[in-house]
Amino acid sequence: MKVRQILDKTEYTYIAGNMDLEVNGCAMDNRQVQPGDAFVAVIGQKTDGHKFISGALEKGASLIVIEESRREALSEELKNLVGETGAAIVAVNGSRRAAAEIAMQYFGYPSSQMQIFGMTGTKGKTTSTYILHEILERAGRSCGLIGTVENKIGSLAEKSKHTTPEAWQFQSLLRRMKDQDVSDCVMEVSSLGLKFFRTYGVRFEVGVFTNFLNDHISDGEHETEEDYFRSKLMLFDNCRIALVNKNTRRLDEVLAYAKVHTEKVYTYSISGDADFSVRGIRSGEQDGVPGMDFTLVTPTYQEKMFVPLLCDFNVDNALCAAATAYLAGVSAEEIKRGMTFVSVPGRMEKIDNNLKLKVYVDYAHNGDSLKVLLKALRPSCKGRIITVFGCGGDRPTDRRYTMGEVSARYSDFTVVTTDNSRSEAFERISGMIVEGIKRVAGSPYIVIEDRKRAIAQACAMAAEEDIVVVAGKGHETTMTIGSSVVEFIDSVVTEEALRELENERREKRVKLTLQEIVEATGGELRQFEGKSGAEDPSGFVVSGVSTDTRDVEEGNLFLGLKGEKFDGNAYAGKAVKAGARALVLSTMEYAPEGVPVVLVPDTKIALEKLAEYYRNRLGCKVVAVTGSVGKTSTRQMIFSALSTGYKVHVTQKNNNNEIGLSRTILEAPEDTEVLVLEMGMRLRGEISELTHIAHPDVAVITNIGVAHIERLGTQEEIMRAKLEVLECLKEGGLLIIPYADEMLQKAVREGLIRDDVKIAYTSTEDVSFPDWAYGTAVADQIRTEDDRIFFRARAGFGEEKETELCVRALGLHHASNALAGLLCGMYLDMKVETIADGILRFFQIGHRERLVEVEGVKFLDDAYNAGPESMMSAFASVRRLAEDGKAYACIGDMLELGDESEKQHLAIGKKAAELGLDGLLVLGDYKDAVLRGVRSVSEEVPVYLFSDKTEMTQGLRKIVKEGDFVLLKASHSFEMYTIADEYGSIVRGGNEQ
Repeated sequence: MKVRQILDKTEYTYIAGNMDLEVNGCAMDNRQVQPGDAFVAVIGQKTDGHKFISGALEKGASLIVIEESRREALSEELKNLVGETGAAIVAVNGSRRAAAEIAMQYFGYPSSQMQIFGMTGTKGKTTSTYILHEILERAGRSCGLIGTVENKIGSLAEKSKHTTPEAWQFQSLLRRMKDQDVSDCVMEVSSLGLKFFRTYGVRFEVGVFTNFLNDHISDGEHETEEDYFRSKLMLFDNCRIALVNKNTRRLDEVLAYAKVHTEKVYTYSISGDADFSVRGIRSGEQDGVPGMDFTLVTPTYQEKMFVPLLCDFNVDNALCAAATAYLAGVSAEEIKRGMTFVSVPGRMEKIDNNLKLKVYVDYAHNGDSLKVLLKALRPSCKGRIITVFGCGGDRPTDRRYTMGEVSARYSDFTVVTTDNSRSEAFERISGMIVEGIKRVAGSPYIVIEDRKRAIAQACAMAAEEDIVVVAGKGHETTMTIGSSVVEFIDSVVTEEALRELENERREKRVKLTLQEIVEATGGELRQFEGKSGAEDPSGFVVSGVSTDTRDVEEGNLFLGLKGEKFDGNAYAGKAVKAGARALVLSTMEYAPEGVPVVLVPDTKIALEKLAEYYRNRLGCKVVAVTGSVGKTSTRQMIFSALSTGYKVHVTQKNNNNEIGLSRTILEAPEDTEVLVLEMGMRLRGEISELTHIAHPDVAVITNIGVAHIERLGTQEEIMRAKLEVLECLKEGGLLIIPYADEMLQKAVREGLIRDDVKIAYTSTEDVSFPDWAYGTAVADQIRTEDDRIFFRARAGFGEEKETELCVRALGLHHASNALAGLLCGMYLDMKVETIADGILRFFQIGHRERLVEVEGVKFLDDAYNAGPESMMSAFASVRRLAEDGKAYACIGDMLELGDESEKQHLAIGKKAAELGLDGLLVLGDYKDAVLRGVRSVSEEVPVYLFSDKTEMTQGLRKIVKEGDFVLLKASHSFEMYTIADEYGSIVRGGNEQ
């Protein structure tokens, strides 16, 4: 296209040169000029393009566009450079705007024949555009995408260089889309894209304003917040319909501007009271894929939706996309269908793996976005949140301190690593991040410079209940270290790390020969006949043991357990198809031909014998943990304490019966140095069975309470059941017990403990221990801060050592648990400093002491189970957390207390009143007993009685206010933890009827 043609729609002043030269491209950087290009000189924030005109001419530019303000100063010089036959020189008022006009003219105004949907805002643009793009595509429209991660032209995807490309590249993309018969385009519109007129001349069918936060104010971006804000508003300058998030800052100004510049303004909000809103937000899943359920509320209909993205803020993004789709004429069914297929690179991107680990990659790269992400993940996390991140070098340093503090406050473990350190030393950057972490006392962290190794370490330390967040880079494909730019994609690196971890664990899982299995179980070998080249059973090896066909992997031994309602023998064929190499069965009825079978009378007993055999073959130390309450917390404490010095394998979830314990042992890697095993029971003889499998070196009894008294009759019987753990304690083994437990003291006095057993005591008070005590541990100077306990510990076996400990937990009883962990570590010759570091890494699992904030109310989810001791401790914790604020408790029955039930529920009512709780919400068969207990102490404490959880949640909504604390606790079957989610739905207008 000739110069005069390309300038046909642009107002300009001719200075010199040939207006009939051909123009083939356009650049605003003289280094990118090619022969025949137009060079547009712009006055930038750091440099002035007019300084580089001569360089552009030397490279063969056919057109030079300058600012009118520079014409007088440059005219003569430029005339001399080009004369009448050289490159054309023109001056314009606004060279960036002229660049957009030139591009539109050259590419034939492609947007005039398309519907363009533009989204601007500080957060949410990328995810919202991806959701909208998916909806439009699934609705049968051919849709393009322009944004931060990639540009999509039909079926072709290209990596992006800018969120909103420069005008020439932008119009080129639109032209290519139109040539591919693309009818719609969804795009992110950055503030700089608007400020620099990159989208000038393009009319948006719908322009969306997602939010406005104080960000992007720095050298190279916006000088002031006002400049940033005004740039965002420019989206509406050429827009037919405006869609505005009612939860944005400066809402009134946004709406006022939109009303002046657009034909129609709509609003959306996940909080309701808008043209588009949602109800009933809650976490859910569809076809095994986790995500969020909600009801979309539009001006004409309501429709239940599911989006396969976690967290409330992604419901906000989904609402934004759905509202835009509605305004574009997409039906409810098409919106619903498109929503279910969404995947956004680098935005809460779930990394699939066979380890059942929850690992996400996200672009959160400042304190605000990281805080939003971590707070949103907390309600769905049953274990720890492990956060991996770094900060860029040669950039403002404030975010380093902020991100460190945010990670410390809202995640459970931080892995500090590199992220585009550029020319700045990693040690300086990480030092500032660590300083931020230390603002939250007692926050565990490690520093690993190599980002790949840091990601691998985070994945390796994670359990199924945990969530790993790899933050900061998201969709980015490179990393700059010094002057080197290397390829680095977090999602790819994380996938590789998980694959390597999977292979490593596969290599280390238990390997057993058929000969070992036969000898361990006492079974009879059938259908062998020298399979797989092994001439005898000692040469035939299986790798890993499974009792569930859903978990069978290639090379496993499958053991068919038989229960009251199922027969695992019947699944033998399915197990073989899944990869099982050999079988342990109690009947040949279901055995596939040609597969080795070890036939046994009872497969459960065979499982126990096999576990006992492998425990002995490992030759590792075993710590057994039992007690009426606190078993799981104590086992996790000991696991944490020992993990900084040994390779430790620990009971997962509630696998504390004979099947669960056996599976735990058989799942231990072959290089395990310590096994920490939880032992549960309901009847006499059950712990005896467990200890005969485990043969512990150390036994820890947390306490003797009244849990299971309904089954055992007396506390004396409970004590004797727990003491069964000593039956197979190694000769001269160690028993750790709390000095304050009267029943255990009675056991010592009455000689119920073997003479060879070494006894070590723990105490949270200064006491005089008996001279014969083999070891002691005392906690004093105990203080609490937020959700942490700090204290001094004095412990040892003969020679006492002193150390400062921090436990990241709420209940003061955790000090006693930590002392047990300290003694275990010292008994195994660990240094106290190393043990203390491990204890700092302690974490709760399941619904134990989880602080979850929902709509401003802070729920203490301790709903895993309840007994009198743990209920009273939880009351104290919620009262302490609330300080001078309001503390409430939603509670249900404590089960299996037998004849003690009435008495114990009366007692917890008294305790609630004595502690000064501000209200008790109660349901269950013993709610009247709780009420009587409260009234025996106080007539002032409000008590509300309910028939079910739904009624309780609705009542709670009327009572609590933002900033209040609410305890959720009852026996496990009550599932009190669901109240927090239901409360959120009600507050957000989502009480589905």
